[in-house]
Amino acid sequence: MISRGTSYSGPNSTSHCGTRGGSDAGPSLGASAIGQILREERISLLADEIADAERRLDKLRRRAADELFVAIAVETAGAAFSSRELWMHTRDIEALAPPLRARFAALRCALDTARLRSAVHIGVFLRRVQMRTVGGIWIEAIGEDRDGKIWIIRSDANDPHLRR
Repeated sequence: MISRGTSYSGPNSTSHCGTRGGSDAGPSLGASAIGQILREERISLLADEIADAERRLDKLRRRAADELFVAIAVETAGAAFSSRELWMHTRDIEALAPPLRARFAALRCALDTARLRSAVHIGVFLRRVQMRTVGGIWIEAIGEDRDGKIWIIRSDANDPHLRR
């Protein structure tokens, strides 16, 4: 029984959906066309999600690099150093005096977290952040010796701990 005000869409009647019916039903999409459209939409959504993830990853990498850069600045406290010297101090922590031991242990942890596992890796990192300012400090290459470049952390005049 059909109640008043409703319409009936039987198997041979025309429908506004375009799935069955006569000539005014509109274009009909086949299953393969619909599948292709859905695949393209999924691909587009996945591409957007990948792009978002890459932006978040870049932001996290930049933040981690900034934190490591600041840790190096704190540990070197304005003294010139090579990447090899920095590496050696963080590897032979037991040979350091107790106050230095704790400071360099924290830097060693930061280097390990950043997966900087050699003096060469540290040197590559320092070249990458050279002359980039983070919190009023930056790193400069001031010379070279048999261990490679000699680096120094510089700061603006507002930081008496890092001023040179």
